[in-house]
Amino acid sequence: MKVVSVTEESVGLGNGRFVASKAVHVRIVFSSNLSLVHTVHVVAESGKWTWILPSWRFRDYKADRCPTDPGSAPPPASA
Repeated sequence: MKVVSVTEESVGLGNGRFVASKAVHVRIVFSSNLSLVHTVHVVAESGKWTWILPSWRFRDYKADRCPTDPGSAPPPASA
């Protein structure tokens, strides 16, 4: 795993709030030479960086639903 870039982004928390965050783009390489770039967001909290759940997963967590349960939100379609 390697960080390929970091950008400033406003991110929705899933509760209607948007906050400033760092979008950290990481490249993950698998043994089959398949690789992908995944983005995680971190926010400043009490002087430390803390990663956050995507807003669509936060809603499942708040509703005490497992992401694989029927009725859970699917991941957003990627461009």
